Amino acid sequence: MKHETFYLYEDRKEVTLTTYLLEPTSEISGGAERPLVLICPGGGYLYTSDREAEPVALAFNAMGYHAAVLRYSTYFGTKDKIDSKADIQPDAGKLFPQPMIEIAMAFELIHSYSNEWNVDPQTIGLCGFSAGGHNVSMYATHWHKSIIQNATQLKKKALRPAFLISGYGLLDLEFAMSEAYRSEDPAQLEIANKLLLATTGQSMASNDDLQKLSPVNAVSKNTPPTFLWATSEDKVVNPQDTAQMAVSLAREGVPFEMHIYEEGPHGLSAANYGSANAVNHLNTRANQWLREVEQWLSQHISFEL
Repeated sequence: MKHETFYLYEDRKEVTLTTYLLEPTSEISGGAERPLVLICPGGGYLYTSDREAEPVALAFNAMGYHAAVLRYSTYFGTKDKIDSKADIQPDAGKLFPQPMIEIAMAFELIHSYSNEWNVDPQTIGLCGFSAGGHNVSMYATHWHKSIIQNATQLKKKALRPAFLISGYGLLDLEFAMSEAYRSEDPAQLEIANKLLLATTGQSMASNDDLQKLSPVNAVSKNTPPTFLWATSEDKVVNPQDTAQMAVSLAREGVPFEMHIYEEGPHGLSAANYGSANAVNHLNTRANQWLREVEQWLSQHISFEL
């Protein structure tokens, strides 16, 4: 395996692309180029979770895919969860859409190394969780717009993801914020306010701004085939986000598949021992998303044999 970390900026060490590339061999697929899954971990745009990074990359490796993990711009710029109650101040260099633009930068880097890495540049897809699910879904619904098309030297369909996978993604920011404001849980309000500060630089945002930051409102026929999954017990990101994204995809005629598993908390990742740090992260039913997504991908991505 080729395992290497690249820095997307010369003067910043926290925004990285880490590769998990399968070595080519004539014994498997004749050494043909492989598709690649670009993974964006979650973390509320405050950090990027290790639990939704390497364990997921290795799961896709086991399916025969190259993988890479993008540590995009987050407020704290760390891989470790932050429990601090301290107020945070917005950082102009990390506000949205910068995390989305960094996906385009990762596409450009992957394209530049595609021959060396044995990657099929036409089959680069996205997978994200929670806030990472928001980032990849925003990219997948905006890749054809000038904000992405003018971000790198790549142009047109070279920037189009071949597929989109969202795990308990934050896909309807307007709904999420309204739920938080109605909540009597101060912890939920604090999370909502920090998310807005980290992404918009404001602790409050207008409905118009929230709508523009919600992938459910940006789905079009340019959106790639999409796989969605969540759990009905999620208390952090309401599964309605996932359901509404499915409605938007159906309305535009975009191929999709959706699974809402009955049990399981937010942040399940692979839902097995490879990604768990608590007993409730082990869920044999929700873990089936990996098998389901492998079968779904086989309908959209072809391997040479």
